[in-house]
Amino acid sequence: RKIFLKCKLESFFFYFKMARRRYLIMFIAFLSLLPFLSSLGCPVEECVCDDYGFALQLKCLQAHTDLAPFPNLSNLSARVTYLQIENKAYSFLPNYAFYNLNLEYLLLINDQIEYAEERAFAGLDGLLTLQLNANRLKKFSNHTFGRLRNLHLSRNELERLNDRMFSGIAKLFVLDLSKNKILDIEQN
Repeated sequence: RKIFLKCKLESFFFYFKMARRRYLIMFIAFLSLLPFLSSLGCPVEECVCDDYGFALQLKCLQAHTDLAPFPNLSNLSARVTYLQIENKAYSFLPNYAFYNLNLEYLLLINDQIEYAEERAFAGLDGLLTLQLNANRLKKFSNHTFGRLRNLHLSRNELERLNDRMFSGIAKLFVLDLSKNKILDIEQN
């Protein structure tokens, strides 16, 4: 009986090792296909996508100097949680520019943005980080961000702040207003 049990255990471990090798080979093959698969599914031209299965990072970094309308992002997948657009030429952010997106990180850096319409960030209830660095913003309206923790507005042209400007951002942890032209802080 011991010999029979020993043979069964040995065959079990043999098949276990074989199955483990087979899954390892399949996993390595899948990893080698990831760059190809993620480039096929990138929803915006001139952008690079990193697909992590549960989340999609979209990075648009190519420089443009001609003023262009802000792109329609309504076709983006709900899996896009990170959106980075740099070195573009948009004069403003239209209302509902990011509506129905599940963004957690939004980086609009050096895009020549002068203003954001009142409801430009509507629907971004899960946003954690917003970076609007190195634009031409002269004012930043009171936007409501339920979970926003980090707001970066450095290297803009902000001149006036008021005490209600950040009232809709209850959980704010980092506020970067460095390298602006702030002349006045109004109290209402």
